[in-house]
Amino acid sequence: MNNILKIRKTYRLILLVTAFLVSGNDLMLAQFCNSFGEGDFDDLCVSATAAAPNSGAMASNTLDIYDASTGAAGADGTADVQLTLEAVVSAPCATGGDAADFLIEACIGSASLPLPGPSSGSDFGASTSNDCACANGYICVTIDFLNGFTTTAGGFDLAQSSNNGSSEGYEASFGYVTAATDADGNAITLPTVNLANVATYCNSIYAAGTTISQHVGATGAGTYSTDDQNAVMNDCASSGQGGEDTGSGTAATNGVSAASASPNLGLNATDVITQVKHIYFFSNAPGSECDADGDTGVGTNPSGSWSEVDFCAPPLPCGFTADIALTEFCGVYDIEMTNVMGQDPTQTSFDVEYSTDNGATFTAGSTGNAIGAGPFVENVDLTANGTDQVIIRLIDSGNANCFDDFGAFTAPAPATPFITTFPGN
Repeated sequence: MNNILKIRKTYRLILLVTAFLVSGNDLMLAQFCNSFGEGDFDDLCVSATAAAPNSGAMASNTLDIYDASTGAAGADGTADVQLTLEAVVSAPCATGGDAADFLIEACIGSASLPLPGPSSGSDFGASTSNDCACANGYICVTIDFLNGFTTTAGGFDLAQSSNNGSSEGYEASFGYVTAATDADGNAITLPTVNLANVATYCNSIYAAGTTISQHVGATGAGTYSTDDQNAVMNDCASSGQGGEDTGSGTAATNGVSAASASPNLGLNATDVITQVKHIYFFSNAPGSECDADGDTGVGTNPSGSWSEVDFCAPPLPCGFTADIALTEFCGVYDIEMTNVMGQDPTQTSFDVEYSTDNGATFTAGSTGNAIGAGPFVENVDLTANGTDQVIIRLIDSGNANCFDDFGAFTAPAPATPFITTFPGN
């Protein structure tokens, strides 16, 4: 009897056949969607006038709002989001009227707009009165998703109010994506926007019906705009203030969010975004110069706000990696799995199924196996004939739609046991 037991152990060790993952059937787990607001950042304000036309780019503090280890809300010590603000004014003349009067400004956090004119309770503001004709200004808010944290195009939205509201001037907003890929990480074509063209936006362009987003090239896939024209042109023959006064109005896109203005930002919903620029714009271009004094009679101080940015982080991959071995013994074989790892950190256990008919049907094996090094052995006692094909499926115990198929593997051939012979007495 002792000799027979030794023969079994030797036979099992010699006929170990190992195979590795050769095909997968990954899917993606549910996305983590949330939002952050401009009020979540520390106080930061920027402003520019015709006399001091550029604030320079000023970066906010960062927010840690996403725990990469769990794929959910939380902090993991890594910065996820940051804003950069810049205020710019273009004054087409150095003299005439109040050349230094034109103003544009913005604040985030709990800070109020610091300069007189616009509503201090708003996030953006501007003012003009008897300024150089075609004076323009804009605020650029750059939204950066950092350190591998991103949002899908389908999950992005910027909620705003009164950014295209009532004004004697032209108040508008628009945005455009500046860094993104498709879901597979491939580069995608993004708009070419030239903000320097803001300086050339003037009365004749406004009168022709061209919006500011069109003028700077923020059109097509990767953009959104709420910049319908909203002010009445002046008439030098009949308008007040020597013909230079303009009427006030509110545009149809007033208060429209980014997603409502352009679903998915004009991109595929699954495209992955890492940077967006949002522009708040103001101009006295609806007014023309009638009395040759170098200015226009547009006088107004609009203001607007934005509340939050909605986002959806791309879903984490769901599936498995593992080493698979088919272990033959006495004409049959078992399935042995080692180094089983989930692709998503929230996966904790797995079930096993196997198929011998090329995946047409699967037979249930064990359930609730804890993810880890193993080994995990399925004592299936399948026939070791050297020809049958077998597919092993590992399934997330909490999500039947999350699985990986391994194989197909060829069943090991039966082997002749090693038998020790002894000389006769």
